[in-house]
Amino acid sequence: MKITRIIPILAAVMILSACGVTKNAESEEEVSGAIASALLEKDAKDVDFTFEVTFVNPISTPSFHSSDGYTLALKDGVLNCDLPFIGTSDRALYGNEDNGIRVKDCPVEISVSQSRKSSVLKFAAATTSSSKVYFILEIWPDDTADLTCTSPSRSTMRYYGNLK
Repeated sequence: MKITRIIPILAAVMILSACGVTKNAESEEEVSGAIASALLEKDAKDVDFTFEVTFVNPISTPSFHSSDGYTLALKDGVLNCDLPFIGTSDRALYGNEDNGIRVKDCPVEISVSQSRKSSVLKFAAATTSSSKVYFILEIWPDDTADLTCTSPSRSTMRYYGNLK
């Protein structure tokens, strides 16, 4: 007898809980940062932003927080970046050559794909040390981002940070 009373009560609680979860999910999708909104409305070349690194995640060594001013800036389809590189490289360094990922005034072609939860920008550039790096920047609705850098001659690096 108790079971027949409990089952309808449990069903009502589950239905009410599901309605609350759906309402919260809809309100979270409405929250959108300035960069993420601009990517939906404009061509990627028309969106200018700076990605400021807050967390560095090398594949082969432990991750760490960073407040050293590492950035990736995209303005009018031109890329400038200064990112740390910690990992293995198949290319020898000569003299005072820096191992970081540095790109200066490099025009890039950007491909953009949209999902329900993020925008993904893909582009490639030659670094100041003449190696090619492929960038994948995933932008979340709150204008935080996840940057993955791959290269044929280096191990993969990931960075997390904020867009400005």
